[in-house]
Amino acid sequence: EKNLDQANRALDIQRRLSHLVLEGGGFQELAEMLAEMVGHSISIEDERFEAIASKNIAEVDSARRYTMLHGRTHPQLIDALEGEYLPKIRAALRPVYLPVMPSVGLEMERLLAPIVVHNEIYGYMWIIADLHALSQIDMMAVEIGAAVAALLMLHHTAEASRKDGLIAQLIDGEIVLSHQSRRYGVDLRQPWQMMLISADSGPHASSSYRIINQILRDQPAFAGQSIVLAPADPSLDSLAENLLARLADEKVKARISISAVFTEAAKVSAAYQQCIEILDISQRISGGQPIQRFADLGYIHTLFHAGQDSMEQNPYVPALRRLLDEKQADLFNTLEAYLDAGGSIVQTTETLHIHRSTLNYRLARIREICQVDLSSPNIRINLQVALKLMRLFDGG
Repeated sequence: EKNLDQANRALDIQRRLSHLVLEGGGFQELAEMLAEMVGHSISIEDERFEAIASKNIAEVDSARRYTMLHGRTHPQLIDALEGEYLPKIRAALRPVYLPVMPSVGLEMERLLAPIVVHNEIYGYMWIIADLHALSQIDMMAVEIGAAVAALLMLHHTAEASRKDGLIAQLIDGEIVLSHQSRRYGVDLRQPWQMMLISADSGPHASSSYRIINQILRDQPAFAGQSIVLAPADPSLDSLAENLLARLADEKVKARISISAVFTEAAKVSAAYQQCIEILDISQRISGGQPIQRFADLGYIHTLFHAGQDSMEQNPYVPALRRLLDEKQADLFNTLEAYLDAGGSIVQTTETLHIHRSTLNYRLARIREICQVDLSSPNIRINLQVALKLMRLFDGG
């Protein structure tokens, strides 16, 4: 009779949680419903043990308070679990029982279950024994809850695929109704920007897709595997930095370009081309700074569109090529730093980390070799244009 009662309870938990997914519920609703049904606090975290959702129903211990404060499980607790429990989870893809471990803040026993999608761990679900001891039904419940969480993650993956399709339509210039983009939190009739994420191929590159969509889960933006459309806002810069940091943690090297501000869905194709050009230009000009914005390119973008013929016809290029033949002093890069600094001696010495007298010597050599007057603003502008053309098209 006891086993039958447990089976009925487990079936009820599965039925109610599955219904939650069908009704469009999310991770927070899942945590709240499961906590109510089992009478324990629940925590849902991603594969890096960063918090996704939780529901506390009683006083919690030090480990849980750390997660509430910092948004992730304490690294010392993770290290302690690596000794025995996490290897068991990875091997069996099943929940494990965790006894109290006061030395790492685990003052209440727990059940820890992996959230598994296609035999890969996408996250973890915790049941905390805060009101009463854990039971067999709790073990069943956490396994059911983790399976439902996996369904939610699959749903998010499917949503991302639909977003990919929508973005592809927009890039191809197809007409897309405005409500289709608004469904994903972005009204393309209002000012928006595109962010293009170029991740290097490699053994860890496949994780970039999941990381991007995890970070954007609560953002007013939608992303494909490498493209994000978001409302024009200064916070887009910090979002880009966050994405790069997370990708770096996963050993994925990436660069990001951010387009100008647009206000029409029909401009998505232009924004995409712009982002491609930004990545190309940044690789040529700056050696590939990780984040590049169209707003920062200025006249460089105009020179890029002027093309290589513009460089070949520029009268200052031959003189600058003579600087490249001077191997003892880095005259070409010195001139670039000086011109980028607007002719400021102080800023140039700080940029190059050289003494003022060294800079003065190099500038004198530049004047001699190029036969130019660096005190003339017009000459400096012409030299800078020629120099950037060489960076773009001559490998200077």
